[in-house]
Amino acid sequence: MDLIWGFMVALLRERCHHLIACSYYGVKHFLERHKMRIGELAKQSGSDVETVRFYEREGLLDAPARETNGYRCYTETHLVQLNFIRHCRSLGIGLPDVRTLRSFQVSPESACEEINQLIDKQI
Repeated sequence: MDLIWGFMVALLRERCHHLIACSYYGVKHFLERHKMRIGELAKQSGSDVETVRFYEREGLLDAPARETNGYRCYTETHLVQLNFIRHCRSLGIGLPDVRTLRSFQVSPESACEEINQLIDKQI
């Protein structure tokens, strides 16, 4: 276990040193690669742009940050959320139930009884 931990620490230090040594442009470019506009998010998830906007309006998808020009700026987290929502919908789970599941994702320490009932109902 100590050998694995030592290897992980060494790997992290090497990567951190590399990031610190990078120029501002290189770091900025690295971070911007993980940002998406709504069209790219929709394409990567197999959704329509209007579907993304709908889920956002309904509160199922976290509100994205906005760029200075007003464009929505999505991240990988939004892609994971959108894929989860689409998967639930493909299983026939209604929007109110998806909202319940998403609320549990946000605060997993909350009581599970409602989630268990929802899953039992779907099975």
